[in-house]
Amino acid sequence: FFQDKTGLRRVIVEFFVLKEWSSQDIAIFYTMNDKKEKIYSDLIEAGDNLKLEFELDVAGSIEVFFNNELTVKRSVNELDRDG
Repeated sequence: FFQDKTGLRRVIVEFFVLKEWSSQDIAIFYTMNDKKEKIYSDLIEAGDNLKLEFELDVAGSIEVFFNNELTVKRSVNELDRDG
């Protein structure tokens, strides 16, 4: 009935696409125990901003890609507890 959330951390991913840029294909992957899963994917238009919130296990890591280029890779455990 109740899920144990002691090993989870709230992760906030927030960014914006500059008006001068072209649209960006954003993809976010979560990896844990050699299993990689896409948890978000969308085309973000120039001038738009985005704020996403996830609850992820601290043993995993996230990767953020802009137009198929790795932009950020971090362990969930390294991320600030408040996002």
